Amino acid sequence: MDIEELLEIAKTQTSERFKIKLSEFVYQHPQFHNLNPQNQKMIFDIIYKHIDSIRKGLGIPESSLRQENYDLYEKRMSLGLSEKDLADIKDILGLFKE
Repeated sequence: MDIEELLEIAKTQTSERFKIKLSEFVYQHPQFHNLNPQNQKMIFDIIYKHIDSIRKGLGIPESSLRQENYDLYEKRMSLGLSEKDLADIKDILGLFKE
């Protein structure tokens, strides 16, 4: 499954079904395997905040993505995020950009 298929699923399926497909998407892509379950949950929580926009086909506004990435960067030490983790999270969230 690629991101385009995932976004189409988001438009036509329930929020719960989309969450399942999102989890499958992250688990299927090897570049995201280095993220631990806590980091994956953090990504899901950010995406779920914007699920209505994603389901409408609008995506996450770039300003919101910048703020989310900034917040993660500021909290990186307390969250135990490495530079690689931050880069991977930014890549994943960028897939949902408007």
